[in-house]
Amino acid sequence: MSDYIFETEDENIVYIPGVPRRLDEVNVKINGNQWAFHKSDPDKKWPSNPHGDSKYTKLNPYDGSIWDKTTKKQIATLSKKQLARLQAELKAHKDFSYLVF
Repeated sequence: MSDYIFETEDENIVYIPGVPRRLDEVNVKINGNQWAFHKSDPDKKWPSNPHGDSKYTKLNPYDGSIWDKTTKKQIATLSKKQLARLQAELKAHKDFSYLVF
C-alpha cells in the first residue's frame, strides 16, 4: 500500500465556519481574524511550534507576533490583552494544555 500526500493552497480549500478541520485543531478568533492551531502542523517550526494559521498570515502564540506567509516578515503584534486571551484559550484545549507561556 502506498502513502500519498496531497498539497494545495489554502485559497483552494472550502472550510465550513465553526467546524474544526481536524480533531487536534483549535480555532481562535481575535479582531476578526480566525486562527487555526494544529497539534501536528507540517510546518511547525516557523514562526513557532505551535503557531496559528490564517489565510495569509501566521501567529506566534508565545509573543503575539503576526507574520506574512509570503514574505516571512513580521507585520503586526497582538495587544497584551489579546495575547493573554489567546494563550488562555489554547491552554484550555486538551491538545495544547502542555504549553508554557
